[in-house]
Amino acid sequence: MSDADKPSKLNPLQKTMRRFSGQSPKTDVSPSRGGEKHPTEIEALQGQVKGLEEELYQVRRRLEQVPREFELLRARLQQSREQLEQ
Repeated sequence: MSDADKPSKLNPLQKTMRRFSGQSPKTDVSPSRGGEKHPTEIEALQGQVKGLEEELYQVRRRLEQVPREFELLRARLQQSREQLEQ
Protein backbone atom coordinates (compact mmCIF):
# COMPACT_ATOMS: atom_id res chain seq x y z
CA MET A 1 0.00 0.00 0.00
CA SER A 2 1.55 3.32 -0.99
CA ASP A 3 1.53 6.44 1.19
CA ALA A 4 -1.13 7.99 -1.04
CA ASP A 5 -3.44 5.00 -0.42
CA LYS A 6 -3.08 5.04 3.38
CA PRO A 7 -5.76 6.86 5.35
CA SER A 8 -4.54 10.11 6.82
CA LYS A 9 -3.87 9.71 10.54
CA LEU A 10 -2.80 13.09 11.83
CA ASN A 11 -2.53 13.90 15.47
CA PRO A 12 -4.65 16.84 16.66
CA LEU A 13 -1.66 19.19 16.77
CA GLN A 14 -0.82 18.47 13.13
CA LYS A 15 -4.44 19.06 12.13
CA THR A 16 -4.53 22.36 14.02
CA MET A 17 -1.25 23.52 12.55
CA ARG A 18 -2.44 22.72 9.03
CA ARG A 19 -5.71 24.54 9.67
CA PHE A 20 -3.84 27.62 10.92
CA SER A 21 -1.36 27.59 8.08
CA GLY A 22 -3.92 26.80 5.40
CA GLN A 23 -1.83 23.91 4.12
CA SER A 24 -3.21 20.74 2.71
CA PRO A 25 -1.54 17.40 3.40
CA LYS A 26 1.84 16.99 1.72
CA THR A 27 1.65 15.39 -1.69
CA ASP A 28 3.98 16.31 -4.50
CA VAL A 29 4.80 19.78 -3.19
CA SER A 30 8.24 20.96 -4.13
CA PRO A 31 9.35 24.46 -3.19
CA SER A 32 10.42 26.65 -6.06
CA ARG A 33 13.96 28.03 -6.12
CA GLY A 34 15.25 26.14 -3.12
CA GLY A 35 12.40 26.94 -0.77
CA GLU A 36 12.47 30.73 -1.01
CA LYS A 37 9.40 32.41 0.47
CA HIS A 38 7.94 35.79 -0.27
CA PRO A 39 8.52 38.34 2.51
CA THR A 40 4.77 38.68 3.13
CA GLU A 41 4.43 34.93 3.51
CA ILE A 42 7.34 34.86 5.95
CA GLU A 43 5.78 37.67 7.99
CA ALA A 44 2.45 35.85 8.03
CA LEU A 45 4.10 32.65 9.21
CA GLN A 46 6.07 34.52 11.87
CA GLY A 47 2.83 36.07 13.08
CA GLN A 48 1.21 32.65 13.30
CA VAL A 49 4.19 31.30 15.23
CA LYS A 50 4.05 34.22 17.65
CA GLY A 51 0.32 33.71 18.18
CA LEU A 52 0.79 30.00 18.81
CA GLU A 53 3.65 30.66 21.24
CA GLU A 54 1.41 33.05 23.19
CA GLU A 55 -1.41 30.51 23.20
CA LEU A 56 1.01 27.81 24.39
CA TYR A 57 2.20 30.09 27.20
CA GLN A 58 -1.39 30.69 28.33
CA VAL A 59 -2.24 26.97 28.19
CA ARG A 60 0.85 26.05 30.20
CA ARG A 61 0.03 28.69 32.82
CA ARG A 62 -3.52 27.38 33.08
CA LEU A 63 -2.24 23.82 33.36
CA GLU A 64 -0.03 24.84 36.27
CA GLN A 65 -3.01 26.45 38.04
CA VAL A 66 -5.38 23.50 37.70
CA PRO A 67 -3.90 21.31 40.48
CA ARG A 68 -4.09 24.22 42.97
CA GLU A 69 -7.68 24.96 42.01
CA PHE A 70 -8.52 21.28 42.32
CA GLU A 71 -7.09 21.14 45.85
CA LEU A 72 -9.05 24.27 46.84
CA LEU A 73 -12.27 22.75 45.54
CA ARG A 74 -11.51 19.48 47.30
CA ALA A 75 -11.01 21.34 50.60
CA ARG A 76 -14.25 23.29 50.13
CA LEU A 77 -16.11 20.06 49.40
CA GLN A 78 -14.72 18.49 52.54
CA GLN A 79 -15.78 21.52 54.59
CA SER A 80 -19.27 21.35 53.12
CA ARG A 81 -19.54 17.65 53.93
CA GLU A 82 -18.42 18.29 57.51
CA GLN A 83 -21.01 21.06 57.89
CA LEU A 84 -23.74 18.76 56.61
CA GLU A 85 -22.77 16.07 59.11
CA GLN A 86 -23.18 18.47 62.07
